[in-house]
Amino acid sequence: MGAIIFGHISQVAGRRKGMIAALGLSLVMIPLWAFGGGLVAIVSAAFLMQAGVQGAWGVIPVHLSELSADSARGLMPGLAYQLGILLASPTNSIQYSLHERFGYQWAIAGFEIMTILTLAALLWCGSESHSRSFVRDAYAPPSESLS
Repeated sequence: MGAIIFGHISQVAGRRKGMIAALGLSLVMIPLWAFGGGLVAIVSAAFLMQAGVQGAWGVIPVHLSELSADSARGLMPGLAYQLGILLASPTNSIQYSLHERFGYQWAIAGFEIMTILTLAALLWCGSESHSRSFVRDAYAPPSESLS
């Protein structure tokens, strides 16, 4: 649901605005998601939190493709994801350390807040090439000769 809704928003309003809106939804859901008082509150917040996360992360490959040079367009989204996985590998250990010091709810809430704010800051300061065309004109001669 989040990828469909925020994907449409990013198509109309721009990639960065769509992703920041999705991150905003996730951010406002954190108190109910981490500290919810009942089952309905936690389940509702978890659904909306995941919709925001999928809304933001679902648009990232398109955003990276639009920003990439033609020669690196196939490489950039996959490379970015793999580097992201590498950078995220200590997440479990960090959350466990925070859990021992502050408790489980504060550990997951604090970690998610920092993740969301970091991505939002990168998006806010970054550039955008919204609606960049990836199709060559069929009638235009190729830019490089094959001989």
